[in-house]
Amino acid sequence: MPAGAWARRYGGRLLLFISVTISSVLALLTPLSVSLGDWPLLCALRFCQGLVQGATYPTIATIMAEWAPIEERSAMLTY
Repeated sequence: MPAGAWARRYGGRLLLFISVTISSVLALLTPLSVSLGDWPLLCALRFCQGLVQGATYPTIATIMAEWAPIEERSAMLTY
């Protein structure tokens, strides 16, 4: 829920960039945690990755509200 407010305050593109970057770094750390055999670390990485990815949809909705024409907004969000 705070992701939508943060996107309105700080800008959707910045929050989307940060969200995707952190999620990518956590995805790159996943094979390392598996090779170490540390399953609690793997669970923590996947939990944090899901938490960060939760900001994606509200951020995209904020970007589309500023960028897309009103007549085409719902169709663009659907695609």
